[in-house]
Amino acid sequence: MMKKNKLILLLAIAYALFLISCDDNMFCKGVDCGIYGTCDVVDGICFCTLGYELDLAGRCDSLGKTKFIGQWRGQAECGNGIEPISDITIYADSANLDKVYIQNLGNPNCGTNMWVVKGKMIRNAQGIYNQIDSIISVSNNCLNLTIDNAGTNITLVGDTLKVKYKISNQDTAFSCTAKMLKQ
Repeated sequence: MMKKNKLILLLAIAYALFLISCDDNMFCKGVDCGIYGTCDVVDGICFCTLGYELDLAGRCDSLGKTKFIGQWRGQAECGNGIEPISDITIYADSANLDKVYIQNLGNPNCGTNMWVVKGKMIRNAQGIYNQIDSIISVSNNCLNLTIDNAGTNITLVGDTLKVKYKISNQDTAFSCTAKMLKQ
């Protein structure tokens, strides 16, 4: 029994010495997470700061909302049929890295008094921004429409922007889906 205890004690000491000799940062040696990333010492995976995502080189140097910024064109299908071709413009919220503005969502034909909503960027499980959700606010509403936060999101799949939104006024509510291409 005494030999067994000595063996267990010897193994425990050897294991402790092994752990002490290991470099805490061994998984991150040679890992470049970029300007806006940090390496997780447990597994060597890069985690990006809010608003940034991994680029093709595996560094956190890419602003996630960049691929959404621009003018998009497509048609929406709503409960009342196919809507005319319309454009939306997505532009950056310079004060918040994870937020954007969406102009003319729902094509309300307001002329120069454009309808603008503010949305928050959402990351997928791989840390890539692929969705605009959580519609935060609406301004310059020329048609007295209401946007339903829970029924609205924008997803980027390849080069197609899939837009789902619910709008209503005092009389009617519509759920619409549009596929849009960048112009």
